Amino acid sequence: MNIFIKEVKKLINCEIGILTESRGDITDFSKETLFDFFNVINQNIKFNKAIDQETVKIISKKYSKYLLKKLNLTLGGRNQFINSSINDEYLRCIYIQYFEKCFKNLEIDCVLLSILNSTNNNLVPIIDAVCKFLRIKVLFVDKPGVRILISDSINGSSSLLDQIYKRKLIDGISHDDKIKTKNAINAYVDFKKSPMWDDFVFKKNKLVKRKKKSRKIKNIRDCFLLAMVPLVYLKKRLNRVEYDKFDYKNKKFVIFLPNKFANYRTNYHSPLYSNFSNVVRNIYLSLPSSHSLIVKDHPHSVGGEYNRDIIEECNKLDNVYYIDPLIETFELMRYADIVFTVASITGFEALFLNKHVVTFGETPYFFGNNETPINKMKNWEDLQDIIYQCLNVKPNKKNIIKYIFSFYSVTTHLLRSFDNDEWTDYDIWNPPKPTDMYKNAGYFLGTYLNSISMGSIE
Repeated sequence: MNIFIKEVKKLINCEIGILTESRGDITDFSKETLFDFFNVINQNIKFNKAIDQETVKIISKKYSKYLLKKLNLTLGGRNQFINSSINDEYLRCIYIQYFEKCFKNLEIDCVLLSILNSTNNNLVPIIDAVCKFLRIKVLFVDKPGVRILISDSINGSSSLLDQIYKRKLIDGISHDDKIKTKNAINAYVDFKKSPMWDDFVFKKNKLVKRKKKSRKIKNIRDCFLLAMVPLVYLKKRLNRVEYDKFDYKNKKFVIFLPNKFANYRTNYHSPLYSNFSNVVRNIYLSLPSSHSLIVKDHPHSVGGEYNRDIIEECNKLDNVYYIDPLIETFELMRYADIVFTVASITGFEALFLNKHVVTFGETPYFFGNNETPINKMKNWEDLQDIIYQCLNVKPNKKNIIKYIFSFYSVTTHLLRSFDNDEWTDYDIWNPPKPTDMYKNAGYFLGTYLNSISMGSIE
């Protein structure tokens, strides 16, 4: 992080402060040389002091339009709350009150929420809401497609990308840019199908066979522990998920890719569609008999972080299959006719395969309310018509190319030099230095900030 801040300070003349959950997050930083001010949440919020009911009502009313009610805030670490504060509404208001006071007192012009900080993800929507209420500019540094993107919306969408895409829809792109984009797409698809990526994503969830070790019984306690082993093993066996088999290479199907269990993006970006079992049922009811629905859960579900409601719903419905989440996603999407997503980055990645993408909500994750070559479903009654259209009209490959070109135009490589950005380069496994991501992101952000006047940001 210190390298990240140094790069930013080289390019823009401003005071920079840091907001973090605990002082343990900043042990490696130099307060004197890098930051002009520090704010540690756990040291500044009085979690043992409740706010009165009237204040809660006032704050809740002020922030009612920011869709914070479904956030599940984590209680842990030093965050100790008195009984009345355990209620999520109280807790949200405590955080809102703190961030309002903090940003006002410091006269903040811009807040940066980054992949490079350790702020609890559940706090991101709250900080975003406070900034919107106070009319403070918010920027996000994210890494979709293993590239660095600076966006001006919590859902990852970028106004710069939107501007370029709209212009390309009118003017088109040159032959050379089209070839360059197609080469980048092919390189990314190969990268996501590589064994290195597979190991990077799934290594923690792959089952490893362990050699059985003989053990001598030394005492009564050992006897008790050994006797308990079969019971624990049986419990795990009973809770284990049985996945459906589906011949995806020879049958017609659409695919739904849920977020990992309890992901805050789902509740915040598409709160009306956060019930995944309901999404499954509605897709099933709107789907013609010619196609099956397969549901591939997030890879983390293999470790036990799965949503039982989705599994039960899939088991109830004919022609709906809950398949092994360790199956390679790009392999599945290649054969799918439609990719459904609520708040997963795979919705964006499906465009690399020229697929129809259907998202849910007014401002779906990554795409926001900007111009995109996808289908945004805002009403369940429209779903059947959207599916019919997708199954009978081929995806607009020309617009998809323009959109992906626009994406690459406003992003940069995760590790390589900003001035030497090769779109087909996805070699992230053996970087010259492990700190290159921070240096590159800092330079990219500093260049972006230096190109605009902070005082004129809308």
